[in-house]
Amino acid sequence: MLPILNFIRKTYRDQKIPYGVALIIAPTRELCIQINEYFERFAQAGLSDIKSIVLYGGTDPMKQVLEIAKKPHVIVATPGRILDHLQKTKGFHLKNISFLVLD
Repeated sequence: MLPILNFIRKTYRDQKIPYGVALIIAPTRELCIQINEYFERFAQAGLSDIKSIVLYGGTDPMKQVLEIAKKPHVIVATPGRILDHLQKTKGFHLKNISFLVLD
């Protein structure tokens, strides 16, 4: 998390941070939630304008589509749900990814 935040802080100091700078893939929803909670804590300490979302199965995909529409900078997801959104969510892509973390 810290290298991602440091990269964003240094690279986009005076610029708008692009959508989807980092993708973190974890095997379970519980781990995704935990990772996102820690990411938000670290981001609040130094970069409050960084948005992150969590995508995992067992929840309403349409609610997640609304979260995706907010153009998050960091996406924490399970493999199945990220694949599902890549295939079914119009306009969702990973073209701007600078960091891919496999947990």
